[in-house]
Amino acid sequence: MKKYYIGIACTFHDPSIVIIDMDGEILFAEASERYLQNKRAFVSPADDMFRITYLLKKYCSSNASYTLCFTWSKTYIDQFVNSNESNQSDEIKPLQYPDISGPFENLTTYNWSNETEQAIFANLGTNTVRALREDFSPIEIKKEYFDHHLCHAAYACYSSPFDSGICVILDGIGENGPISIYRYENGQISLLDDQKSSASIGFLYSSITQLCGYNALKGEEWKIMGLAPYGKLNRELYLLLEQMLSVDNCVLKYSSSTGYGKCLKEMFEKHKPNTESEIADIAFTGQKFFSELVTTLLNNVYTHNKSENLIYSGGCALNSSFNGTILKNTGFKSLHIPSAPGDDGNAIGAALLSYKQDYSLPIAKYKMLTPYLGSSINKKTVESFLKHIKLENVRELSDDKLFSYVAEKLAEGKLVSWIQGRAEFGPRALGNRSILADPRDIEMKDKINSVVKYREGYRPFAPAILNDFGNTYFHDYRESRYMELTGKFKMEQTKKVPAVVHINHTGRYQSVKEEWNERFYKLIKAFYDNTNVPVLLNTSCNVMGKPMVHSLEDALGMFFTNGLDILVIDNVIVEKSESN
Repeated sequence: MKKYYIGIACTFHDPSIVIIDMDGEILFAEASERYLQNKRAFVSPADDMFRITYLLKKYCSSNASYTLCFTWSKTYIDQFVNSNESNQSDEIKPLQYPDISGPFENLTTYNWSNETEQAIFANLGTNTVRALREDFSPIEIKKEYFDHHLCHAAYACYSSPFDSGICVILDGIGENGPISIYRYENGQISLLDDQKSSASIGFLYSSITQLCGYNALKGEEWKIMGLAPYGKLNRELYLLLEQMLSVDNCVLKYSSSTGYGKCLKEMFEKHKPNTESEIADIAFTGQKFFSELVTTLLNNVYTHNKSENLIYSGGCALNSSFNGTILKNTGFKSLHIPSAPGDDGNAIGAALLSYKQDYSLPIAKYKMLTPYLGSSINKKTVESFLKHIKLENVRELSDDKLFSYVAEKLAEGKLVSWIQGRAEFGPRALGNRSILADPRDIEMKDKINSVVKYREGYRPFAPAILNDFGNTYFHDYRESRYMELTGKFKMEQTKKVPAVVHINHTGRYQSVKEEWNERFYKLIKAFYDNTNVPVLLNTSCNVMGKPMVHSLEDALGMFFTNGLDILVIDNVIVEKSESN
């Protein structure tokens, strides 16, 4: 009898779906935002009714056993739903600066996040069960539930290159608090410590995002990281942050008897910025506080557990600016962060935990797990496009011509939408859903921000670099397969690739190897052969506020409504001309 494990990330934000077969192969993994084209897919089921039917037909068989694997424990879900049902009220109450609030200065609906989570929890897996019963004649359908932070840990540990290590999950909030610490040893994950309070650096960082005038719900913490190097320390704000949170051994605590909520109120009342420079100073101060607090925490974890290998995940592990400093400033010697450390990645963790209960987990399959687990552009749609399109300059090239031709156009300054194979799982474009450009042009960053991405000019772009040249371009280079950290450029190299060098001489780089992504490697190699520069500017194929493109229609819509010059879908090239 065949078995399938359907991982369902079921937080009210960043839902995702994963399918694993009885051999332990991850057949599919994708955040729901991609298909829905709705950034972060708030309050959306991971198993959209029509999408899940399509995916099951594509990847699964009839007359099989199916296990639905959820990313919160049954105890937590039941307590959450029951407690909120007992507190239901039609009255909408404003909530100003609660003592242990989330990140927001002012919530007009007290139970917004609770009510949305309850809506998700109350209908877990119903679309998948319907699809299975209608179309698949299932032999068995089971539901299994796993602790939220354990799902983070399972995905991170099993995908790491290590046989052992210490796993730190640092999240906005979990089932007990924002921090859990695990020991990973020969395929076994055991809990060492679990914070039992809501003192959260993730929530505080979101508050700083809001203070700067950005929207944490939209995931605009990225803007704080990009803006921080333009600012300077606001000492009064820093001292206030110190009154809010501090490290207590291997967990966080509220620092002051004054009360977190009162400090939060003071932060929003006294430190509202009025100028761009003041916004930058807040960003710098917030990033500095985050980095110093988490560095202290990780050093304490290292001292207590004495492992050289750190496995790090949870929403806070998306802070790539900080990630690049971990090995320099802590006792750890090696670091692994998975490609999707946020809640979307938990779908893989839950499915692997469920699989491990039935079979011996083939851990070797998952070491340095490929991120290319998502959807491909539908080939029939591309064939129809080629048949019916009336545009000039649309053609299909063989591989031996494709890479050299696109590399040549990049060297001429063309902006290229590069869409290849299966989409990346996680928030970074890693050469399959990318916008690419020549990093040698100092004006290229401003050009892409203004005519393609439509976003703030201070936001940097990533260098995708051939791994063999990493030590030539970066100090203390280490492989970064998932673009998970920033590194410091060597000064003599910054003039060669100014479009991917941030104001503080850093870059959030992607290491590219032929065995990791053959087609992307060949393109960068062709660019290197043409220019003697082994680097391309790489950014996600989307405009600000939208997810990365999912379908041919998404790709074409984006291509024809901004300043991109060339669209490449597998081997099909579309070029703009004056007539089209």
